[in-house]
Amino acid sequence: SQDDSRLTMSGGSMTGNGTIDIDYIEFSGFSTVAFTGDMNVKRFRNNMSLNLNLASHVTLEDSLLLTSGSLTLANGSNWTMESDAVIKVEGGSILLNGGIVTATNPYHVLYTGNTVTSGVETTWAGMTNLTVSLADNSQNWRLGTDATIHGEVKHMKGWIDLNGNDLIINGNYNNSSQAGFKGNASSSLMVNSTSNWTSDLMFESGSNNLDNLHVNMGDATTLNLMSSLNINGDLVLGNGDLRIMNGASLTMEDGANVMVDKGGLTTSNGVFNGTNDYNVWYIGTAS
Repeated sequence: SQDDSRLTMSGGSMTGNGTIDIDYIEFSGFSTVAFTGDMNVKRFRNNMSLNLNLASHVTLEDSLLLTSGSLTLANGSNWTMESDAVIKVEGGSILLNGGIVTATNPYHVLYTGNTVTSGVETTWAGMTNLTVSLADNSQNWRLGTDATIHGEVKHMKGWIDLNGNDLIINGNYNNSSQAGFKGNASSSLMVNSTSNWTSDLMFESGSNNLDNLHVNMGDATTLNLMSSLNINGDLVLGNGDLRIMNGASLTMEDGANVMVDKGGLTTSNGVFNGTNDYNVWYIGTAS
């Protein structure tokens, strides 16, 4: 039976093939793995100070804990994420070196600890819910590559730094961190949601630039901007309203574009700064 079965390897080598069914397995110290069979595991923890090269077929049912070191999926490895499995990044990472990942089922990623840069774990098709819960608000979750979040972003502690990449959020954003986003002139944010976000949009002063901002929400929805924001590329108002709130400002930089489809731009004692040379395009269907 898989229930309550545990194996912790802090040295030695795992070899052979066949099938392993186990509740919890942990690799730490200087373990080596040359196992090439099938492994069905509920909870997998990598706590290696060096790379752990895996060349077997692993089916993860519950959680992958990346505590330290790198879990490298080498040639011959095939990693499958079951529905609602969670990857918890505490200080380690997962790397691909010829391995195959099957992650079309919905799965979720949680980041804890200190400043961290996301990796391949946020790029697979089933990426659903993202939780950023770092040690405190002096830490940053940095986007390492373009990513699409198909579910909710739960923002608990630390800043979300777009880091020159594109982030697409296809669901809710819930911020309890008292922090917000960081952007630059190479970063883009796409908001696709059928309903209002639980929390408002806020950028750190000095890191409040975006290349593009797309707002494509449900009918009669509003995305509230609570800080200063500068748009260097395109502001796309697909559907729903972008509302500039009291104390906030939206600046269109030289050459920037406002592209209006079914959405709108409103203010609630906020400021729209249109003194630079910018363009307005109406791209929706005439009514």
